[in-house]
Amino acid sequence: GKYVPHFKPGKELRDRANIYEE
Repeated sequence: GKYVPHFKPGKELRDRANIYEE
C-alpha cells in the first residue's frame, strides 16, 4: 500500500488526506 496525501484545493487542504492503496 502507498499513502498518498490528496489535498482538495479550496476545499479542505488542512489535514484532509485520502489514503490510496496501490
